[in-house]
Amino acid sequence: MEETQAKYHHLIPQTYMSAWANQSGTLNIEFLNKPGTIVPRNKEKIAGITYYHSIQVGMPICTQSDTDRFFAVLSDYCVEIDGNIITDIMEMNRHFYDFDNWRITRKDGTLVSKKIIKKRN
Repeated sequence: MEETQAKYHHLIPQTYMSAWANQSGTLNIEFLNKPGTIVPRNKEKIAGITYYHSIQVGMPICTQSDTDRFFAVLSDYCVEIDGNIITDIMEMNRHFYDFDNWRITRKDGTLVSKKIIKKRN
């Protein structure tokens, strides 16, 4: 069975917020960056962080097995970072912050679209 992970992790359980929500699950919220402005929000969409408990490409805590999985799509390509050809995937992970400046080519030298690669990670 394939592993699934929630993408939005609630910091405050929705059960606790239910006491203040109406029947449809809507709460009236005042955000700290806009004091005095009250906005309605669904309790499923507030008080959480996206990918809070998930390991993602580019994170310094990635293990070898994490990077093996993340960069498997690049195994048939040549990756060039700052003019240097990189074959070590842990090194690729350390430089992922600068992914938009990577040069990724096929073995014949033609460029590869980074959009497809970025979508997969």
